[in-house]
Amino acid sequence: MYSKSTKKSGCSRRQTPVQVAIVIMFFISVFANIGILLTTHAKDKIPDDYDYDMPPEQREARDTPGKTMDLSELGAAITGNQSASKQDFIKAMVACIREKMQKKGKSDDQTGEMSKVVLPSYDNMFLQPSAIDSDVLSSMNWTLDRELQQQVSVFKFLSEPAIRKHDFPYIHNPKEECARRKIDLVLAVSSAPENFEFRMKTREGLKGSYAHERSNNATLLFFIGRSNHHNKSKRFQVEINMEMRRFGDIVQEDFVDSYRNLTLKTISVLKWVSTFCTRTAYVIKSDDDVGIKVAYAVAALQRYQKRFGNFLLGRWNTMNIVMRNKQAKNYVSVEEYPHPTFPPHVLGGAMGFPVSTAKLLFQASLRIPPAGLEDVYISGVCAPRVGVPVFMDADFDFKHKQWT
Repeated sequence: MYSKSTKKSGCSRRQTPVQVAIVIMFFISVFANIGILLTTHAKDKIPDDYDYDMPPEQREARDTPGKTMDLSELGAAITGNQSASKQDFIKAMVACIREKMQKKGKSDDQTGEMSKVVLPSYDNMFLQPSAIDSDVLSSMNWTLDRELQQQVSVFKFLSEPAIRKHDFPYIHNPKEECARRKIDLVLAVSSAPENFEFRMKTREGLKGSYAHERSNNATLLFFIGRSNHHNKSKRFQVEINMEMRRFGDIVQEDFVDSYRNLTLKTISVLKWVSTFCTRTAYVIKSDDDVGIKVAYAVAALQRYQKRFGNFLLGRWNTMNIVMRNKQAKNYVSVEEYPHPTFPPHVLGGAMGFPVSTAKLLFQASLRIPPAGLEDVYISGVCAPRVGVPVFMDADFDFKHKQWT
């Protein structure tokens, strides 16, 4: 009995290490599977393009549903240039789409379907859509093609020779106004030669007080033509000469100042700014019988400048019917404008735009026959031909006969 018991005990002692090894291997397998599951779950939660060096606010902006980024930010991301603009974004996207469209080759022609296109990665790109399907790519391609076509149309239009010249000689021209000091804003006031009282009210009103504050870097100038008043033209001109010697703020060209020539007066503003004040930031063109809150208007211009390179601000004119009555003050002949209604445009009482827009509008005016109504001509005819969008903003408004 004793010998049998001894043998069984020895057999158990020999089998114990094997059982322990099996148990250890089992637990190792369990822990390994748990680790694999946790790793797989973590990978599923982290996108493939997760950037561990990306600031939290950028990751939040990218991953938050419905939250989009400005095109300028996309341009900075794609090009690696923090000062990149919307145009840089468009150029990069055009290059990308063209490359992908070329690579898809005949395979898409045979299947009739476009495979998903993965955008190339960029070192500084913080918004990388993993794939763009055929509908999105087609719409993007259409949008970019439309914008490119518009730019090509503008370049083609501006490459055409001018059909007219605005070369009236200056009677008065304070051409050194922008050379003496830094000017960020030109307040260009359209006035009539005989409106001495309105000009004084403007100097003493909101526009004058804004221009007189040196920290605003603004200048106030009056744009007029030559008086054609019967029996009073010479006296008016003498008084204008005295006014110019006193204030030095009159730009006078040698064309007949009349209602029908308001377009010439507005073009004179565009020409003067494009020639003698090219480094200014903005231009606010207004009439001499309106008041405008300049500080609010400048703030509106600055807001739109962040989104658009060229633009025009004003108040929409809801009356678009062309007046064909020859006795009416705003009569427009069929030869001047053949259509029954005017295109969308803003009122001529006040308009605001960057200096680059002034240059574009001036070049357009040299290639488009002038119409009788200057606000329609500038904002409704010339602006679209050079790709300048027109907007209305509540902060950019004016009131008649209220200078203060």
